Amino acid sequence: MDGIDMADCLRIYDIVSSGEPYHMICVFYHQVENTKTLRRVYLVDLTGRTSELFGDVTRDELIELRNRIRSVPKGRSPTPEERSHMYSYRVELHSKCGSLCLNIKCDSKS
Repeated sequence: MDGIDMADCLRIYDIVSSGEPYHMICVFYHQVENTKTLRRVYLVDLTGRTSELFGDVTRDELIELRNRIRSVPKGRSPTPEERSHMYSYRVELHSKCGSLCLNIKCDSKS
């Protein structure tokens, strides 16, 4: 099974930890050329699932990751030093993260 991409990790953290109901609908399909065939649909209740998703990662650590990503000016790719600064911190967070994978989107087009 493939991973499921979600929104900004800080936004998801805030929503899931708010105590308000929050659900995700996952649709799985198979595609051949231009034809998609529905395989499965799941409704996932993420309400209050902060620990399961984020493990021991704190909101402040997510802010730090976001700040490292945003330190790269829009319109250019990160330098090797900037890339190392972001990705080494992400590796550190993954060591204590729950079921989420923290993906970094930082390139010359963002």
